Amino acid sequence: MARKNGECLNCSYQLSPDDNYCPQCGLETVYRNLSIGFLIKSFFEAFLNFDMKMFNSSRDLWIPNKITKTFLEGKREYHVHPFRFYFICLVVFFTLLSINTKNMDVDMGAFDLQEKASKYELYQRCDSISNAYLSECEEGTLDSIKLKIYEGTSDLDKDTFFNVHIAGSNLSNYGISSYDGITMKPEDIFEKYNVERKLDRYAITQIQRIALDRTNAARFVIGNMIWGLILLTIIMAFVLKLLYIRHDSYYIEHLLHISNYHCVSLILISIVLLIKIIFPSLNLQTEAGIAAILGILYLWISLKMYYAENIFKTILKMIILGSFYWIVTFMIALLIGLLSLAVY
Repeated sequence: MARKNGECLNCSYQLSPDDNYCPQCGLETVYRNLSIGFLIKSFFEAFLNFDMKMFNSSRDLWIPNKITKTFLEGKREYHVHPFRFYFICLVVFFTLLSINTKNMDVDMGAFDLQEKASKYELYQRCDSISNAYLSECEEGTLDSIKLKIYEGTSDLDKDTFFNVHIAGSNLSNYGISSYDGITMKPEDIFEKYNVERKLDRYAITQIQRIALDRTNAARFVIGNMIWGLILLTIIMAFVLKLLYIRHDSYYIEHLLHISNYHCVSLILISIVLLIKIIFPSLNLQTEAGIAAILGILYLWISLKMYYAENIFKTILKMIILGSFYWIVTFMIALLIGLLSLAVY
């Protein structure tokens, strides 16, 4: 079909007779009939075009500064948009990380606590038997046996489950036993221990939920770290801007540097995670260390070449940048972890 009334059918921009493409949205102004052949052709053109961009980005990423310079020069159709490519790398990394953590078990999760609660009940029964039927000598022998069999479970009558301070409140003041924390519903705990404060009720509910399902709670926190990495990228680009404040460069350039560095690091670690999925019995600590070193080396070469400073200055700024990385990463991980556990 042809265009209607000289308007772009996509954005309603008023077109001139000489416009083959819409000046506002870039869509072709002469529309063809929506035949099956045309739809198939359009699909494969779009798919292959994106596929080629992905290939170019995946290849040129390993050449320091190439994607950054290409993007800043205005050649934006050759690669996938750098931030879109970064998000793809994040999704791939966290997908592989999620697969690797499927078999993760944090202290045996809920099963471990329920098993302790069951053993504690048996421990109490043994206590009642020893008090009722055994002599002092026999009772001492039985106590020694109980310490071995019920090791780690005999203290569930103590307040070790909610022994935390939060928002000016000390939950240990309620004296909630670990056994009750494992076996009772939150509503029953509130009633038994007279918990009236809403914030304390919420904290007790969350702590119990996390403690009884530690594995999934850990996975939930890890899954939310994708937002932490994005925030880390934004902050570290600002740090890089301050380090090279005398360099005539925009914030976007520093953001591209950090994004490309993170893409390289994520791909390298993703390769390690993929190997771990294929060969789960392998210990890949050395390979993970090599991946981290290669990522740091890539960033050093990138900064050295782009900002054209001597080796000493570049190393000094890398040390400062690395120090900020540790501090900011810790703060973001703590923030994301607390927020994740608060809403889990």
